[in-house]
Amino acid sequence: MTGSSDLDLLVIRTPEPRENANDHHRWRCDETGDDLDVLLTDRQTAERYRRSAGYVYAAALEEGRTIYAREGAPLLRTGPHLVWNGSEMVRSTIYEPDYAREWLDQAERKWRTANREEHPVDKCENLQAAMERLLKVLIVAHGQRVRHRHDLRELWAEAEGHGESIPAQPDPMELDRLTKYAGEWQYPAPGIEPEATWKAIAPVGEDLLRHVRARVPALIEETRRKLERNG
Repeated sequence: MTGSSDLDLLVIRTPEPRENANDHHRWRCDETGDDLDVLLTDRQTAERYRRSAGYVYAAALEEGRTIYAREGAPLLRTGPHLVWNGSEMVRSTIYEPDYAREWLDQAERKWRTANREEHPVDKCENLQAAMERLLKVLIVAHGQRVRHRHDLRELWAEAEGHGESIPAQPDPMELDRLTKYAGEWQYPAPGIEPEATWKAIAPVGEDLLRHVRARVPALIEETRRKLERNG
């Protein structure tokens, strides 16, 4: 946690009949101006996805703090997930790669949209979203928990840090420029050159897509074998 970190509050409760068990709200603290993301869920969902790389439940249950519990309510087990390594219990860093294929489908839809768009800003915005998802697909398929961020250079380094060898090697500065289309450059601003960014990065995005398509099925199976060995 740093001074610029936001706060997420996971609320586990028993929903009323016909009430959606899972919901998301954003609250604003009037005194500080900080946002608070409030995630509502039920016990069954939190238990089911507590080892899923694509959900926030793992972070909340492994690293979070319980700040309130109704008297007499059974608490979910918290703390790191421990596995036997042959001589002692150690913390497991491997997660279910359960949503890698669905995230790949999302990335491919964003890629197709980027190529259909006529305005260069819209093309770059969708290209950024496609590449962000493709890099997160690799991280999830490796059984690693993916964090909520958009920085393509950081995500690229994280994917390679898990042992992934990505053939395409983009200019880091161009990756930084494309990242800005996930936020401030979605809107008119001085100095942006979407045509140049698209021309520089679109071929890299296509190479990345080919790599992920070819790599992910085998990678998911590798991760599942690790999970089986670790119990």
